[in-house]
Amino acid sequence: MSHNKNDNYFVLGEMAETTATPFYIDTIGGTSDINDVEQGKINITKTIERELKEEMNLELRNSKQIINS
Repeated sequence: MSHNKNDNYFVLGEMAETTATPFYIDTIGGTSDINDVEQGKINITKTIERELKEEMNLELRNSKQIINS
């Protein structure tokens, strides 16, 4: 999971030099887009929720799909 709600940390990664967006900081599984911006700031939770749905067909708020440890 990219977010641990117990400590409020998110896991982000720096894109490799050989990618289309070298050195960009990105969420695991995909990129924030314009729909993730609220009041001029990226809503990282919204990005992660959307990417989990797009990439793995998981819904972060569906307790039957996500296990909290």
